[in-house]
Amino acid sequence: MKKIQHLSIFMLVIFLAVNLSAKMDKDHGPGMGPGHEPGMMPDSMGWWHNENIITELALTDEQIEKIEKIKTDTQKEMIKTGAVVAEKMLDLKEEMRKEKLNESAINKLINEIADKRNQMFKIRMKSKLEGLKLLTPEQRKKLHKMLFRNPKGRKKGTEKKKK
Repeated sequence: MKKIQHLSIFMLVIFLAVNLSAKMDKDHGPGMGPGHEPGMMPDSMGWWHNENIITELALTDEQIEKIEKIKTDTQKEMIKTGAVVAEKMLDLKEEMRKEKLNESAINKLINEIADKRNQMFKIRMKSKLEGLKLLTPEQRKKLHKMLFRNPKGRKKGTEKKKK
């Protein structure tokens, strides 16, 4: 049983790693992609792979290299933390299947999962901040305009209301 559980956890970690890597590599164009909170940069942080953005922002090779390092370091942290979340989720599932429910153990696991998910959010936000700090104020302003412009060309909040 333990071998199957360890194999399952290993497969889940591989799955998370592949999906996280693919998500972080995906190049988002202007606007918000699915799963993004309003007012935040897309999770991918892959905007520096877009030739139009690189040209418009005039990113230096040094800026791109430093952003790549931030991305790699973030991916490693997210994979490790995601693996802990996956393992805790399995533990929670196991606890919930028991004939006699241990509410204290279940609540402890719920809190541990929530803490790790919060940690993952902080990791993502820290990496975005670090990436933005590498840009000049003018580059950040241009980037924000490119990523968050309304597809119709109007600033957000100025759309005409339909009657």
